[in-house]
Amino acid sequence: MRAVFFLLTRTQLRRSTSVACYNPFGETITRVENKAFPNPRLHLDTRMSSDIFRLDLESLEDYFKRRQGDILSFTRSLVEIESPSGDEAGSKAVVSLLATEATTIYPITTIEPISSQEFGQHLRLRAFDQGNSDERPIVIVGHTDTVHPRGSLAERPWRIEGNRAYGPGIFDMKANCALAMESIRACAALSIAPQRPVVLLFTCDEERGSARGRALVEAEAEQSQAVLVLEPPASGGRVKTGRKGTGMFTLEARGRAAHAGLEPEKGASAVLEMKLMSASKQMTKVNASNSYCLACSHLIAESP
Repeated sequence: MRAVFFLLTRTQLRRSTSVACYNPFGETITRVENKAFPNPRLHLDTRMSSDIFRLDLESLEDYFKRRQGDILSFTRSLVEIESPSGDEAGSKAVVSLLATEATTIYPITTIEPISSQEFGQHLRLRAFDQGNSDERPIVIVGHTDTVHPRGSLAERPWRIEGNRAYGPGIFDMKANCALAMESIRACAALSIAPQRPVVLLFTCDEERGSARGRALVEAEAEQSQAVLVLEPPASGGRVKTGRKGTGMFTLEARGRAAHAGLEPEKGASAVLEMKLMSASKQMTKVNASNSYCLACSHLIAESP
């Protein structure tokens, strides 16, 4: 949470209006202005950004202690809406809950559910945004989908043990989505004025490789001053500062028939080639006689 407030405060407050939404997919966008404040004009006291760590940490701690029950309640509501990747109904239900909550946070002035075919909806929220400013925003990225299939909640319902809360998807990353929105509410409550617009972007297909959400994240990132990804921490609460990449490939092995008794040297076993590929750490070392087609990502097994 300190990282969130560091980004918000280190990087002049503006009046807020809705702005046109860029959608790289050309999909349907529903844009809703904050109905709670139809003509929002934010009147927050500006402060030196360096004060956040000297003067505001204590007030932030007190604020979140007072709000702990409400934050937990909202987090529980998110967790109890099952939203595995590819579950359109679950995705839309989570976005509906987040969008409804956003209407109660007056620095958030633009609420944009973005349709995503076969996955549900992404959600983009804009706060402290004048709409015609050339300032690059701070972007906070999260996701609403989880790896837990429907029915997981019945097997592992929400519970609190000691100072920990448990439930499917709470760690990755519904609790962080709730905290991101609460950070905007806290700025308003404590008269902390971010010096740049803030964009909260929650995608719905991260656990499936961000097939559609990736372009949306990249488009926002290119226009931003900084991006904070709400990935849950490593062991011991350590902040993740980098992630390894992944690759997806389709392997195809083509065998060559030959008489096993008379001319075995003219044959090639597709099964053997696939086994070699699975056991190998580097594709180029599978077999010196194999060629790898980069264009189609196919392994073609050939005889020596």
